[in-house]
Amino acid sequence: MPTLWLEFAGELTHTPGHRHLTAMKTPLSLRMALSLVSTSMLASAAPARAVLLDWTGTVTVVEADTGAGRFAGAGLGAEFNGLFSYGDVCGAGCTPFFEPDEADYEFEGPGFGALLTQGGNAETGSFVFVNVQDDRPLSADEAALVSALIGMPVAAGTLVDVWNAGSETDDAVFDEDADILLNGGFVEIVFLSLDTSLFDDTSYRPLPPAIGDVDLAGFFVEQAISGTQVYSVFGLLDSTAVPEPGPTLLLASAIAAGLVRARAPGRARGRQRRRSSCCA
Repeated sequence: MPTLWLEFAGELTHTPGHRHLTAMKTPLSLRMALSLVSTSMLASAAPARAVLLDWTGTVTVVEADTGAGRFAGAGLGAEFNGLFSYGDVCGAGCTPFFEPDEADYEFEGPGFGALLTQGGNAETGSFVFVNVQDDRPLSADEAALVSALIGMPVAAGTLVDVWNAGSETDDAVFDEDADILLNGGFVEIVFLSLDTSLFDDTSYRPLPPAIGDVDLAGFFVEQAISGTQVYSVFGLLDSTAVPEPGPTLLLASAIAAGLVRARAPGRARGRQRRRSSCCA
């Protein structure tokens, strides 16, 4: 699931997590971009609709800011806004990956994408993942991380239910062995519940639980340039919503304005390159 950041013993410790982001790739025409509003995607058994998940969050921890990143200067108290567009079912354009206590649902293709904004700066992505975890035991490091973030002790082995979603910029490059971002950008939102009755399996759930129904609702944004981490923050989610077409047009306009970049040829996709961080 998502990668979270923890301020522990005076340092911000990063627990490796799902690296599932990607910036929007093929430049699209305005006509094609606006199809985000109306295009129906064929699912395996039934037509799918695009789910548009809008979120806002406030930065609470700054791990790195060298001044070189796109969001340089967005420190404590800064507000980020994000929008994910993905399928309401795992049909055409969706690839699922299953493990005993979690499942990844990865969306890529027309109608799918992500937009992240802070102030006048923005990043986009054409790949979106949704991850669902049911009764997953926390490792010792994950338990320490969750304990610090929610302000109460959580023991290793504690079972959690988790829903998260994310995206990465098209130029994102990861060190797969160390699970470290080497170039590009990555954004992820996470909803973690210590009440394991939240989910009873890892079947696809297109919408996250309500912020008030989980113990932790947060996000992180990370950027790197040529092997150097230049920006990394964690924050708490303030709100989530499934908006009307207005925000949809915002995403479409971002694509049409050229924020979408061509995907690097030969870019690999799939579960093998996306390991979870806290709780995944």
